[in-house]
Amino acid sequence: MISFPAFEEDIDSETTLKKGKELFARDMVREIHAFSGNEWWIYVKSETIGDLDYIVRIEIRKGRVVKHNCNCIGSRYGRICKHRIASLYQIRSQDLYDSDIEEFDEEARNKKEDKKSKTKKEIGRAHVWTPVT
Repeated sequence: MISFPAFEEDIDSETTLKKGKELFARDMVREIHAFSGNEWWIYVKSETIGDLDYIVRIEIRKGRVVKHNCNCIGSRYGRICKHRIASLYQIRSQDLYDSDIEEFDEEARNKKEDKKSKTKKEIGRAHVWTPVT
């Protein structure tokens, strides 16, 4: 598992880390779409194919990168790619990860689960309703 924001320590390949940092430094990270304070879809421009963007998905929970994937060829072999590393640099540089939002999300999720369990109990005790015709 990769820690955040100090993710460099958890990357095994120095070469991939260096290439990701270079992509970030050259502003190859084009767009970031945030789905919450801890999940993003990021578009990273291809170095070799003009109009192609690689799509990276990153999710961070409790200071750990819990999900990360990319549609590049390098990712097909289960290794972290330079596009994901560039994306992590971008998230960190823009200070996009917000652990406070994560805690709020966790509270909201717990409340939703509590409500579901109460609703299931109430449904279990409810009478069958038949419309009058």
